[in-house]
Amino acid sequence: MWFDGRRKIVVGILCAALVLGLALFGVIRGLAASVLPAPHDCTDAFIADMGGDDVGRYVVLSIYTTGGQAPWRTQYSFTGHAWLILENDGTGRTVGHYLLTPYETISIGSAGFSLFDLFSHSGVWINIEASQGRYVYDATSISVILTEAQMERLHGALTNDSINRWNPINNCTYFAKRIWNYVVPALHLNAGTSPFFAPMTLKRSMRETLVDGVHVYLIRRPFCRNENIGFFRNSRFINAEPPPIITL
Repeated sequence: MWFDGRRKIVVGILCAALVLGLALFGVIRGLAASVLPAPHDCTDAFIADMGGDDVGRYVVLSIYTTGGQAPWRTQYSFTGHAWLILENDGTGRTVGHYLLTPYETISIGSAGFSLFDLFSHSGVWINIEASQGRYVYDATSISVILTEAQMERLHGALTNDSINRWNPINNCTYFAKRIWNYVVPALHLNAGTSPFFAPMTLKRSMRETLVDGVHVYLIRRPFCRNENIGFFRNSRFINAEPPPIITL
């Protein structure tokens, strides 16, 4: 009896130490993330560095993943994140339920919120990633110039209510790869099989993708800042700040 009681005390101490260690680890990683570079404001100089006269002439869709590395703004999953970036040309247009202005860049991702905020939207969010620079850090991406037909496919996909949801199976990676493969089937990407869609699997697929025998992925490709954050609901874009605890 005495031995059992002592063992329970030791186990309790070890569990408390583990919880404290994980909490401190999250705080340290959070502080480290706060000094990572922010997204770029779309100044003329930045646009010139990205490609000079070609920038703004085309609509560019990119898929990003931080496979195996979590962005530490909040308590994200440890498996990383995946999302889309859309860079507009000089034409105003509607994408999903979002009015895209000329030369505007937006991020499109899927997020689910924890039990700390049951009333927040879980599904498609616009510009969570574009408002935070830590997503650029070590992110792998692939970019394509979209045709008008592909733009129509993207618009149609984002107005489909069936994709405007998040759960542990239909997560951020499932959303990003599903939209990408629908819009750009020639560069089909693999993100695993249900129920295991993982950023690391997507990252591996992106790094194995070849066009004419050449790898097309980039690392740390920057994108412009956009703090017009919100989500789609009832065929509208609704401005909103996401809650502090997010599962992606």
